[in-house]
This record gives sequence, C-alpha cells and structure tokens, in this order.
Amino acid sequence: MAGNFKMFDLNAVELSGYVGREPELKYTSSGMAYCKLSVAHTKRWKDKATGAKQEKTTWVSVMAWNKLAEWIGDCGEFKKGTPVLVFGELDEWEYTPQGSSESKKGLQIRARRVVQLTWNGSTGESSGQHHSAQEPDRPRSTVSTGRQRPTVTEDDDIPEDDIPF
Repeated sequence: MAGNFKMFDLNAVELSGYVGREPELKYTSSGMAYCKLSVAHTKRWKDKATGAKQEKTTWVSVMAWNKLAEWIGDCGEFKKGTPVLVFGELDEWEYTPQGSSESKKGLQIRARRVVQLTWNGSTGESSGQHHSAQEPDRPRSTVSTGRQRPTVTEDDDIPEDDIPF
C-alpha cells in the first residue's frame, strides 16, 4: 500500500521576524538582480517545569530575485530591525569555495512576497504593506515616501550558471 501513496508537492514558507542584516543588492554576470537579507525569528515560551521565560532566535537567509530584489534593495524600507513577513519557498544552495575541495550547502527562503509590518502602539493594531512577485496585476499601496511601488513579475527559473555562489 505504501508504494501507491503520492505526496502532494508543496514547498511553502511563511516567516515573520525582524530584518537582521540590511539587504545586499547585487547582479549576476548576466545582469540578473538578486538581493540577500537575513531575518531573525524569535520563539518565546514559558518552561513548564520551572516557569521561567525562555526564548530562542533563529536566523534565516532570504534571497529575492529580479524586480523583487531590485525593489527590496532600492526602496530603503528594509533597515535592520524592520518587522517583516516573508512568503516564499525553501531553496537549497551549494557551492565550492575557491581553493577548497569541500562543497558547502545550506537552506534559504526564496522570497516570492515580502511584507513590511507596521505597529501602532497606541491602538495595538498591526498592519502590513507588501510587495509581491506573484501578484503583478494587483494595485500597490504607496510607500512612506509617497512614490508608487512598482509592479513586479517573476521571470522564469534562474539558470544554474547564474546562481551567485
């Protein structure tokens, strides 16, 4: 019976946290934009045995490509400490550093949408402004500078030889 089981193919990640490292916008040798940033997610809980408050912070690498990468890198809204919500998929990277025979591997989130969260301390309400690579026809809200956010479309998959590792 186990041989007939078919797993649903789903690779989706939603992560909330704070920008830990400001975005680095770069371009591949063929001119494709990519942007790296890190997001810190802190889990908080109370230890059942001792009642002591506990917390653990996990640092997650996030990579955006193409117009989404350019927007994140150029808009100036994603400073260190900015609360964000990232939608994307897990993506494995691998590269061999120059002069080494051992390859390095890791996981990161390939961003499809990034939401900058805002918090109104007086009302206790939160809201988000987002920029999406999957919803190009949806009208965009304006950023705090008053300029209109650009429409983003995700290009086809990135060629293997264009991955910047």
